[in-house]
Amino acid sequence: GRLTFFSFAQMARWDTVYEKGGKKYQYYIDMNKDSLNEYDDNGGKEPVETSASVGTKVTFTQLITLSKDEIIDEIKNEFFWFIELNKSNQYEIWVDDELISYEDIVMNRIELDMKQFKLEHEYDVTFVQWNRSLGQEYSKFYFIDSNDKERYKEATRLNKKSDEFYHSIYIKSSFFDEFKFENTEIEGQIGIFPNKNDPEFKVLIDVINRYLVKFRKNYLKAAIFFSLTLILKLCGPLMRTSGCCKNGISSASLNLYFKNTSRVFHE
Repeated sequence: GRLTFFSFAQMARWDTVYEKGGKKYQYYIDMNKDSLNEYDDNGGKEPVETSASVGTKVTFTQLITLSKDEIIDEIKNEFFWFIELNKSNQYEIWVDDELISYEDIVMNRIELDMKQFKLEHEYDVTFVQWNRSLGQEYSKFYFIDSNDKERYKEATRLNKKSDEFYHSIYIKSSFFDEFKFENTEIEGQIGIFPNKNDPEFKVLIDVINRYLVKFRKNYLKAAIFFSLTLILKLCGPLMRTSGCCKNGISSASLNLYFKNTSRVFHE
């Protein structure tokens, strides 16, 4: 959240320009780590009209014992999934006039083909696999309306598997423009607005879940193949003659490893 700046800076300032009624307005918020419960909200004045571009600039001052590279890493680790979510809104992070890229965190990015399932609405679905944890954020579905606004998010079924399969699913469609995500409808009841009981929504999630299971299996197969290749490279021909390789890995240990890794394909 916005209050976590205190871990690396004394002060933070948010300069924001927003659009309302065809006009643009500007205001600021100043905060000091020594008084997080008190802050300067635009000097107590109303936002002023401006011709500046819409967006928010955050300025940190009196940085605490962090190098530029460390700051960039902290920002990337905290926000990479969020920037991906808002790519269509042209969200970017700049540090000292340098655009911060997070592509080194992306293991895989796949556009899912949903047309073959002949759903009533069109969907742009993007699967992104990350090479590191999302921090406080679980691996989630993000539901985005036709105006590129996030309407809802929820965790996928593949969290807490202890396999480092970190991922995000971004789903954009006009289907979500008036979707009622906080569903209070009775199962099977037809509502005024589309909701989670809608047959199309259930098919959509089922299809994506099947994609996720497939992607996870491919990831685990690749990870296991890499591990086995490394083990065999380390052990070499000594395994056949002595039953134990030069790094102390026994045949019994390898057999147990094979048995344990094979179970992931039957989950």
